[in-house]
Amino acid sequence: MPAAAPKPAQEPVQGPGSGDSSALRHGIREVPRLVAGKTSPKFSLVLLLSRAPAAGEDSIRPLLMSAYLGMELDYRLPSSPAQPAQTRPVFARQARVWLQAPGQPAFAMASLNAPLLRGALHTPLTREQTLAVLDALDDVPGPLALAACIDYRTEAVASGMAPDLCPAELWDRLKAVAVDGALGENAFQQVFGQFNLAPEAFADFRRACDGLLVPSQTGALLGRRPAPGARRSKSATGPDALYHIEVACPLQAVLGHALTAADRAACLSVVGPSGNLQGGPLLDTLRCSSSRAARGAVGMGAMLAGNRIQTVAATLQPSVRPMATAHLISTEAIRIQQPVTTVSTPAVSQLTHYMLPQAVFLTTAFVAESLPILGDLNAPLFSDKNNPGLRWYLPDITLVRPAANEAPDGSPFLFDLERIGTSASGRPAIRARLRFTLEMSPSAATRTALAASPGMTSRMIEPVEPSVTLSVPYIDDVSGQLRRSDCRASIVRSGNQLVATVELINDAARTAYGSLSTTGFQSEPARLEVAFQFSGYAPVMNRPPLVLGGKISSAVLLATQRDDADSIRVASGGREFVVRPGSLQTMKPNLTLAGRISSSTAAIALPDKIRYAQRTTIRQQSIDTFFSCAELGAFYREKQAAATVSMGCAEAFRLGQASSLTYQEVVALNRPNYRLFRNLRQPGRFLLVPLRFEVTRYAPGTPEREYRPALIVYAALDADQPEKNRIRFEAMLGPSLSPCELEDLRRRLLLEAASPVLELPNMLAQRTEFSWNLTATPPIDAVTSATPEGLHTALSTDLASALLLKTLIQNTGLGGTARFVLDDGSVVTSALSVHLGRITGPWLSGPITLQPRGDTLQLTNRIESSVAVKDVYLFNGSGEPARLPVEATLAPGASIDIAAPAGYSAAQADFVTLADGNPTLEEVRAMIEEIECNVVFIDVVNHENHGLTRLDIDARLQGVPGVYRVGMDSRRGAVNFLLPLTTYLAAGIVEFRLTKVFAAQPAEVLAWRAWDMQTGSNIVTITSEMIST
Repeated sequence: MPAAAPKPAQEPVQGPGSGDSSALRHGIREVPRLVAGKTSPKFSLVLLLSRAPAAGEDSIRPLLMSAYLGMELDYRLPSSPAQPAQTRPVFARQARVWLQAPGQPAFAMASLNAPLLRGALHTPLTREQTLAVLDALDDVPGPLALAACIDYRTEAVASGMAPDLCPAELWDRLKAVAVDGALGENAFQQVFGQFNLAPEAFADFRRACDGLLVPSQTGALLGRRPAPGARRSKSATGPDALYHIEVACPLQAVLGHALTAADRAACLSVVGPSGNLQGGPLLDTLRCSSSRAARGAVGMGAMLAGNRIQTVAATLQPSVRPMATAHLISTEAIRIQQPVTTVSTPAVSQLTHYMLPQAVFLTTAFVAESLPILGDLNAPLFSDKNNPGLRWYLPDITLVRPAANEAPDGSPFLFDLERIGTSASGRPAIRARLRFTLEMSPSAATRTALAASPGMTSRMIEPVEPSVTLSVPYIDDVSGQLRRSDCRASIVRSGNQLVATVELINDAARTAYGSLSTTGFQSEPARLEVAFQFSGYAPVMNRPPLVLGGKISSAVLLATQRDDADSIRVASGGREFVVRPGSLQTMKPNLTLAGRISSSTAAIALPDKIRYAQRTTIRQQSIDTFFSCAELGAFYREKQAAATVSMGCAEAFRLGQASSLTYQEVVALNRPNYRLFRNLRQPGRFLLVPLRFEVTRYAPGTPEREYRPALIVYAALDADQPEKNRIRFEAMLGPSLSPCELEDLRRRLLLEAASPVLELPNMLAQRTEFSWNLTATPPIDAVTSATPEGLHTALSTDLASALLLKTLIQNTGLGGTARFVLDDGSVVTSALSVHLGRITGPWLSGPITLQPRGDTLQLTNRIESSVAVKDVYLFNGSGEPARLPVEATLAPGASIDIAAPAGYSAAQADFVTLADGNPTLEEVRAMIEEIECNVVFIDVVNHENHGLTRLDIDARLQGVPGVYRVGMDSRRGAVNFLLPLTTYLAAGIVEFRLTKVFAAQPAEVLAWRAWDMQTGSNIVTITSEMIST
């Protein structure tokens, strides 16, 4: 274990009147400590040797080639009664640690978790550096030193130390040391040394550099060079200023005698050119890449959720708010094939239907709403589930055309255009605003069917989340091929009319004008793709397997036959056994299928009772769209300086070629956690690309699951082939962005567009490819699919490897990459992570609620982990938000009130989640399937021979709290344990304690005994040998 930590060094930060002994002092450890793991410090050193040591060689130092070092450090000042009352740990805003030799640039650098001041440092080592680390472990002085810089804010006012630097000059110096535009931390140290500044100024210098960088997945990149006249960096002063503490210590002060002999055996390993010299094989890393899974491959199994049976996809849905229909079609919607009996007509050929993987199955416990029964989706009428006299119909959608003499301002169609400048190519830059009107009404077939049944009541099925997309054909100026550009409209509903508005710019506006106004402009017409969602009851033809719920691992006592009252009949593992205590006949444990999980009889029978599923279906209708400029020229208008005039058929806009590029990166708006792209066809629309997707949480309002991680663990069993049984970990991954970052982006986008619209790549990608970094042990299958709310990921392994996969998810996590291919062929990527230590969300709201209460804001932590709140920002329009310092830690469920002046439109907290160590699935409140484990006890002891009146039995599962008295009846009894699946897999041993009860003497309590259900069975036979003293 680590050596005792030295007394923490106090680093004062004093304001005016610092001579007052009551001045507040902030502190950190001058010498960090190694973080302790469960059995040893979190330290790893892998030594690479040139060859295996030969017999007689007593040192490996001559054979050392290089090494890889990893260690987790803690700089936080511990709370101690011995500390002065005025001293408190620093509430760090950001912190960095680096390893270096004197007079040389740092060769390893890492960020520390703020405000915990804890982080891992990983680095390869040269031979000389390896020898220095080994010396440090032996407490021998060496050349390596650990240094750290911690930034914080304080209420004290002090003069800032920011250097007065010219941004252009600073950019030039950074450019000179950049490698392919990328900068490592040693580059900043090198440039800092060129300015001859005091060491205390490095933190301010580093922040000045940050203003010249753009984020990327590979590290910091230089952005554009500032103008030579750009203003210089100003000194930071006042309550908003960041201050810093710098500390340094020799490496041996941290590592000297920190590892015991047992720790060294666990933390140090030796590797040769051909593998691990200590005998264990090195793991091969496998990359499993595939295109987006076939729709319906993830989440379609049924599960018990309370008193309902629903698909796994329905349970993992992170929020209850309806998703945009166009985004659903692009991601998880499953196309429904037309029935072979459907007669093809022009009206039917325009229709496409989709179903969503989310479904709730009707059972006797489910109260059915009044909704249509959905059979043939092209039928004119649908019956109601509850009311035999009610018929439903789906609306037919038609495009409303204007009359030639209609006033343009109020017409159902309008194409308004204006010139907004000149593009980079020298062509006029234009913006167009298009308006379409759509009418929802009964189709001709529906009217005929209703006329044939005059006594029936009819009702239109209510469209949910209607979407309209303008699909425009164009010739790609690169490939020369005909392609289509899809532009989404904003929708306003008025009664049974939908008014769709589309905004386009430049080439997108020109090609739309040509296709809409001119005959033969392209070989295909422009179209409006109109889609909406609706709910109903679909007959269940192929009943889904029940993958979660109703699992047992048990033996069952069967009824005793009258003619064989002395026998005990037991069923276990699908087989039946008979025990006759009178003849001391016992069963052979190896005849049972010990420890096997199976589905209960009731669970197996449940799917057969399902007749209908309540699910959401999508109808998409494709409408050819054409308004001749020769006949309706008055509805094509151009806004000029003096007036808006009709332009009719304008030759200048009949340009059939266009660039295929849809998105352009806005580098100036990028931030460390995301990239932003502008939609070049539709003004005001932006693509937000998170650099990471992580396990997200359920949104507020999700019944019984809000703020919990969207993560399910269950056993997927194959009754016919048990060797194919799998343990599945399914999770929804969401963008790793805080609500504060998102609100700040919206604020800055108000300078770009009046009503900016943000879309995520998982909503828009034409194709998505996923790669997961997996290892050969344990064997893991990974399937991922995109949804509008995130990425649904399913990881599965065999039963024997389930605990190892659980450990990976809890401790190191599994990583991967998502590759989103957009409609213009461009590609954006995001990292993927399934790690319990990195849970994000809920998306849009975050884990902290901010409730206005008069002139205060109440902040409440709604998740299971503590959060450190740095500041609260008050947003109002596009202006800079007001910052309210908080610097407080909120325990789960805790609240704090802060003063908040009026006049803001939104408030968001800047926070970090505090995870002390690696949380478990149980600690993060993941949804884990419960297994009913039943253990049967059979008493075959001859009580009369031992003078007993009875035997009492207490039972418990090893490592699981709780002791249970076994109720015995006629020498047999059973105890039921209801356990989470992961606990069941780890707890294969039942412990029992016998109490001998006599007629004329005190009872005798025997010691606990262990019974391994994995090698034995779920049936424990109590024999005379067990009660012998």
